Amino acid sequence: GLSCDNVVNFEVVLANGTIVNANSTSNPDLWWALRGGGNRYGIVTKFTYQGHPLGDNGQVWGGIRFYSADKRQQIFEALSNFTSEYPDAKAAVIPTFDFGLPGAIVSNPAVFFFYDGAKPSTNAFVGLDNIEALIDSTKTTTYTDLTNEAGGAKIYGINAAIRVNTFPNMPSQQMTQLLENHWATYQSMIKNDSSKNLDIQIGTFTPQPLSVRIARASNKAGGNALGLDPANGDRVWIENDLIWVNPVCNDACPEFLRQVGDTVKEAFNNTLLGTKPTNYQSGDVDWISYVSFFLSFLSLSRAAR
Repeated sequence: GLSCDNVVNFEVVLANGTIVNANSTSNPDLWWALRGGGNRYGIVTKFTYQGHPLGDNGQVWGGIRFYSADKRQQIFEALSNFTSEYPDAKAAVIPTFDFGLPGAIVSNPAVFFFYDGAKPSTNAFVGLDNIEALIDSTKTTTYTDLTNEAGGAKIYGINAAIRVNTFPNMPSQQMTQLLENHWATYQSMIKNDSSKNLDIQIGTFTPQPLSVRIARASNKAGGNALGLDPANGDRVWIENDLIWVNPVCNDACPEFLRQVGDTVKEAFNNTLLGTKPTNYQSGDVDWISYVSFFLSFLSLSRAAR
């Protein structure tokens, strides 16, 4: 999807063995499909990306801030405002809310900050950076060091399931209601339940802003395969993750995560469906709520070794 927006050319081996280039002028339909569907329409042997300068002479700013649980609603409210206002395209955040054993003990909320420059501009994070943190590792650094601090997306030796819901980014009061419901759902559902033969270690929900600013930039780069229309307003992808160690849960855990994702989606449908997204201009509001990242309907389970 959006992660392939800056691919300007694919070299592809088709089913009949033919090698072709797919770009905006040569095989444009294939180029469009590959940007949204990945390696499903042929064997991609080469990607050509459009590069962009990184930071200020290679220096970027970012890190992780950890908060006490009582700061979560401040984070919820500020995240709604950040998504709707998004004053600086160089700024990005990924908040995470973890729940684990025993007894659904809640770990401290965390926000990963990134700024594509040595120092953030004033109000780049629209108040998210003003919430008092317990631990703060944000600093000017290199992209590689910052990636390594966040773990580099390595989950070796564990099993994981992923499920994503898409919601409209709503005014702060409604977004706080939605995310507080996620918090309560995870507290009640992510626990050791021997009756279901589950060996759950960590459950996480991660809101990811999808501002109209991103949709505009994607369209400017040639269009996005998700069909995002800036006129429809802002959205938020909420990634639901489940991590476990005991292989006995390999069959049950992905299904359990589906139940968690469906529970929070049902609560939204019952109380907030029809709420207009921030920066909404036009479009069917109920339909907008259901335009989802393809993982919304897919529970992905894998053993990472």
